[in-house]
Amino acid sequence: MLSAKNEALYREAERRGRSDLRDIKLCATVLSLASAIEADCARRLSRHQLSDSKFVMLIVLHEAKDGLAPNELATRCGVTRATMTGLIDGLERDGLARRMADDKDRRSVKIRLSDRGEDLARTVFDEHAEWLGSVFGRLDGAQSELLLALAQAVWRNTDAGRTQADTVPDGVSICADFT
Repeated sequence: MLSAKNEALYREAERRGRSDLRDIKLCATVLSLASAIEADCARRLSRHQLSDSKFVMLIVLHEAKDGLAPNELATRCGVTRATMTGLIDGLERDGLARRMADDKDRRSVKIRLSDRGEDLARTVFDEHAEWLGSVFGRLDGAQSELLLALAQAVWRNTDAGRTQADTVPDGVSICADFT
């Protein structure tokens, strides 16, 4: 189940006689699984001429009926403003979104989905959500809850998880995005 690069990492750890070999193999296995899921996502989205970033933009804009300023859209999508400019250009070129003057400040623009973009957002989200739900669909409820709890516990051991834990108030439960 290990991808070639994670197999190489594991074999080197094995060659060096690491005492934490089991944990390294587990991490390599999770990384390989995540890579396989991401590759499947990319293939499925490419059928609609969408990248993961463009898909996220469609979903975020679909939720924001009045549109969003490019900087707000970048923040919600987790990309830089420079990257967002290129993504907006691409959606606009594909007829999925348009730049419109902000009603409150004519010097500013908001990004809104076109009718075609709205339709695609609904269709692809439903299709994608169905597939995402099936990835772990053979797990029963207890297995799913256990896997989620384990993933959250491991997340807290990552740099991102520690950073997030430092900014979340005590008593608040979070579920991280592991993609």
